[in-house]
Amino acid sequence: MPKASIGIIVRNERDSIGHLLDSLLSQDFKSYEIIVVDGSSTDGTWEILKRYSAKHRKTRIFSSSSGKSGADRNVMLSKCSGKYICVIDAGALPQNNWLSELVSEFEKQRKKYPKLAGMGGKTTFVRDTWQKRAIYSFLETPIGSGGSMQMNEHILGFTLIDSFPNCNGIYLASVIKKVKYPARHGAEDFGLNHSLIKKGYLVGITEKAGILHNYIDSFSDFMKKIEGYGKMQVRALKQSREIRWYVPVVFFYGLYHIIALVLALFGIFFLILLSIVS
Repeated sequence: MPKASIGIIVRNERDSIGHLLDSLLSQDFKSYEIIVVDGSSTDGTWEILKRYSAKHRKTRIFSSSSGKSGADRNVMLSKCSGKYICVIDAGALPQNNWLSELVSEFEKQRKKYPKLAGMGGKTTFVRDTWQKRAIYSFLETPIGSGGSMQMNEHILGFTLIDSFPNCNGIYLASVIKKVKYPARHGAEDFGLNHSLIKKGYLVGITEKAGILHNYIDSFSDFMKKIEGYGKMQVRALKQSREIRWYVPVVFFYGLYHIIALVLALFGIFFLILLSIVS
């Protein structure tokens, strides 16, 4: 039985899944497996996964037609056999010591906090264009992030928190296999962490086990993501019925409409200015 299972859910990630799997297959950690659940991809992702699975025994792939990311993650949990379940996204770029550092830090912190059931690693976002630099500079502000730990680039040491995004993290398998993700589409990581804390467990975040993540490509992509992110958090709020838990991230839904209004007004102003000049 492997000590760690790396769990990934994907849907239409043809351009990034190969890069991630190459990085994961070169980890310096000895005892691990890679479990990938594909949510009915239509862009060739499944065919790429089949090639990797046939070539690398560490990689096992499964399909899901649930249409819900939370349900897909639960399928992933059921297929993992490791003591620890490590989660990562298709857009992530981990170093070859990511897994060993993540497991080592988790074990270290569990000695201090025996009830620690989950821990997020540091996520640094790729800023290779001026658009990305502008977006992430905004998201790093208190207004831009809304208090979400999605933006954790400047985390120092280790700290206990309410939740962390499942683009980079680790859980104790024996605990989350009992608690499970809420079987909904979106915000299932927040739902899982919420349930863990309600049951008396702890979750934290560390500056170690960092990854690069290519999360946003452009302003239009940013607008789509914050709209979807906000909608998912609104659904999570309705199900949790605890406003305190989701107020920071629900902010993104309002942010989408505010930015859309500002851009619309700017466009009108620009047209008026252009007509005056011409």
